[in-house]
Amino acid sequence: MVQELETTPKKLQILAKKGITTKEDLLYFLPRKYNDFTNVYREVLPIHAEQSGCFIGKLVKLTKSQTANNCTMVKFTLITGNNQFVTVKFFGKAFMFKYLENFKNTVVAVAGTLHFDDADGFSINEPAHVVPEYSVRKISKIEPVYTKFTGISEDYLVGLIDDAIDEE
Repeated sequence: MVQELETTPKKLQILAKKGITTKEDLLYFLPRKYNDFTNVYREVLPIHAEQSGCFIGKLVKLTKSQTANNCTMVKFTLITGNNQFVTVKFFGKAFMFKYLENFKNTVVAVAGTLHFDDADGFSINEPAHVVPEYSVRKISKIEPVYTKFTGISEDYLVGLIDDAIDEE
């Protein structure tokens, strides 16, 4: 039995353009890649550069500013267990400043990809998650990443897919 999708007409139209019209179609809509955040690092070393994982440290120096192209940048420093400084940046997500204020001077887990260059040192751009350290188990997992749809957030799409799986 083919089950039609239950969502708004506008979202149905967006999904239909990608060939998704039934719950069964959602079951065969595969991620384009996976982010692996299963490794948890309390210390950051040069060998960790270009690796994804959960990086644990104290959140300090939280700032919000405008970039040259008028984009809001939220930035903080993560100080890891071996006293390495990691610059963490969000672009175009001003709302993150208010969320992150709750964690100033506390130990957090940041899920993302660690980068290193000689000029700027360690950095994580656009992390997937920032949570209190005690919640690291919630984010230290492998996460699917789906193709983006204009007009449908990834969280909403994942919710539709989860609903389709639950009904199988």
